[in-house]
Amino acid sequence: MHGAVHRILVITASILATTLALVVAVPSAAEAGVPATTSRSVPSATLLSSTIGTPGSGGYHVVGNQVLGPNGQQFIPYGFVVYCLAEQDVTCNDATTPTDPVPDTTKIRAAATYWHANVIRFQVAEQNLLPNGAVDPSFLARLTADVQLANSLGMVAIITEQEEYFDQPPLPVASAIPFWDAVSSAFKDDPMVFFDLYNEPRLGMAAAGSMDATWNLWRNGGTTDVGGTTYQFVGMQPLVDRIRADGATNVIIAEGLQADKDLSGLPRYVLNGSNLAYGMEPDLKSNDVTQAEWAANFGNLSDTVPVMMEAFQDWPGTGSCNTDSPTLVPQLLAYLHAKHLGLIAWALNPGVMQVGNNPENPTTYAGTTTQCPTATGKKHRAALTAALQSNTEGPGSLILAFFRGNSVPSPSGASGPAAAAPSTVVPTGGNFGTTRLLAAGVAALLVAAAAVAILGRRSRRRPLR
Repeated sequence: MHGAVHRILVITASILATTLALVVAVPSAAEAGVPATTSRSVPSATLLSSTIGTPGSGGYHVVGNQVLGPNGQQFIPYGFVVYCLAEQDVTCNDATTPTDPVPDTTKIRAAATYWHANVIRFQVAEQNLLPNGAVDPSFLARLTADVQLANSLGMVAIITEQEEYFDQPPLPVASAIPFWDAVSSAFKDDPMVFFDLYNEPRLGMAAAGSMDATWNLWRNGGTTDVGGTTYQFVGMQPLVDRIRADGATNVIIAEGLQADKDLSGLPRYVLNGSNLAYGMEPDLKSNDVTQAEWAANFGNLSDTVPVMMEAFQDWPGTGSCNTDSPTLVPQLLAYLHAKHLGLIAWALNPGVMQVGNNPENPTTYAGTTTQCPTATGKKHRAALTAALQSNTEGPGSLILAFFRGNSVPSPSGASGPAAAAPSTVVPTGGNFGTTRLLAAGVAALLVAAAAVAILGRRSRRRPLR
């Protein structure tokens, strides 16, 4: 008996040591200097009426400042942007070009199985979906296949209109209406699809004349001159109304101004309707690196309005690259965790979140500071140069730990759009990953104690020799 007990205790000690090491490695919000929140809910008197959804509707829906899953628990997004369907050269599912070395299907599977993502944000260009003013059936089939793959792996799919590769207007124009007619008609029966109205609205105050005029154009549309070009903008509210008129009740996301980095017009210019959320890109720019700045830019607003953290970027060649990222990224992730906001990152690409062409080899920071060289080209595809192919520094490993510590792994047997997507509930005032690890340690102790007791009883029953 003593030898068996000894072996059990050795195994148990090993499990506990591993558990404690992981607990130490995953800082809580309090350890990172962020006060833990006791509840994501706020008193009903402070919630905006336009954000109230229909509880128990059976799909994803908005209630107060939260997006809720079909099980009634808060859905907190952890995932990635997949952007190839917005490019002029759509080779997303063909590993044939040096700038798109990994097909979308591989990225989607890796996001679910390796990174434990629960959402994929697909960027789609209207010029690809409606090249001649009518829906291209083959392109819609490709989009549908990607969405269904994400759903089958237990992930929500967000579809975003992305015009950056086609001389993007500062705000959506009339052509956005047939785009959303086509998308909403195709996916209105899939509750695991969210609609993101327009990627990175870029209208500045200089063109509109004042902040109020800018936010009014964002919300309601109108005519204005931008750099010598006169635009007739549609506005986010008319797009919401159009999607609802198409019979779609899916969650809708409206991104803020200044390329998705400004929500200062809320709550004054909040949209009317149900199941609405607002996008924010929490990049580590010079005015967005402290807890006080995060609170002012989006944290305080998230107490009354559903806010989704989208397209976080921190890689060589982007203006959001920060030499202090090895210190700042953990602090940002701790703040997002404390506010129950999650994160969608850009992107599973070489030199960004992954090393080389392997989406299961995350980038890491080598020290307390990192380099931010300027890559060739503007962004995205043009910036995926040989330098990024060989770059190993980045936030990938931190994002991996954040996702795995807080998201729910995808159900291995999930299939079809109706499969239940994982939703995340962060325990009151604590670190979800730490809580699960401590529970594992306690379970190990209980198993060891039970084994010792059983062996003791067997020893007492065994006749003496």
